[in-house]
Amino acid sequence: GRSRAWINDQPAGVTALREIGARLVEVHGQHETVGLLDPKTHRGMLDAYGGLAAERGAVAAAHDRLKSAETALASLRSEAETARVVQHDGGRSGCGRRAGAAGEVPEARSGAPGPCCD
Repeated sequence: GRSRAWINDQPAGVTALREIGARLVEVHGQHETVGLLDPKTHRGMLDAYGGLAAERGAVAAAHDRLKSAETALASLRSEAETARVVQHDGGRSGCGRRAGAAGEVPEARSGAPGPCCD
């Protein structure tokens, strides 16, 4: 039959076992340098060797702030686009036109004016 693996009373897949095993078990032998070939470990080893734990934390915090700012910017852009469309058609649907950056209204896709443009 199939073998099953459990970690803390939870079913675990091969990937989870491999990641946890790599951290819990250190194998010494003919190919003990194989761990050095895993790109996932390179940055951590270099930072540890250089004594850069504080800098690594600062970079991680800056990355988190950048991702939060990008998410906020995308949300604001979406809100601004929605506001431009609502401002143009007065909240009525079906216009098909959008106000441009300078307030101009380009032609509708069909070429016919919508109800807000009559």
